[in-house]
Amino acid sequence: MGIDEHVRLLGALLVVFGLIAGAAALIGLAVYGSPVVMIMDATQAGTAQSFLLPFLKISGGILIILGLTLALPCVGLGIALRRFHPIARDAAMIVCSLLLPVIPLGTMLGIYGYWVVLSPEVEPLFRQPRNG
Repeated sequence: MGIDEHVRLLGALLVVFGLIAGAAALIGLAVYGSPVVMIMDATQAGTAQSFLLPFLKISGGILIILGLTLALPCVGLGIALRRFHPIARDAAMIVCSLLLPVIPLGTMLGIYGYWVVLSPEVEPLFRQPRNG
């Protein structure tokens, strides 16, 4: 598998990840409501509740915020990577950094993304835009 195929694969994976993250965040938003309300409700919970419920509310709220925040950049970057847009390599480093805390899939995708875009063979691919 050539490095250009790895770049295209990374682009496709980012598009799929962005679509799934966005859809999951929108479903969570529709079912549970605002993530800010979830987090505020969890922090104001009394001692009668167990530790697990506030933890799940805070985690769910953070995941909804992350999903909504990362969906569009992942899809846009994935399309730009597949087209070898000159700015996509630099943008991929930023987005891969943001994916690292999203355990486990975001972490794996972020590490794979770093491996792909930091390979020395990738730099010439992004010097001139190509069709495709």
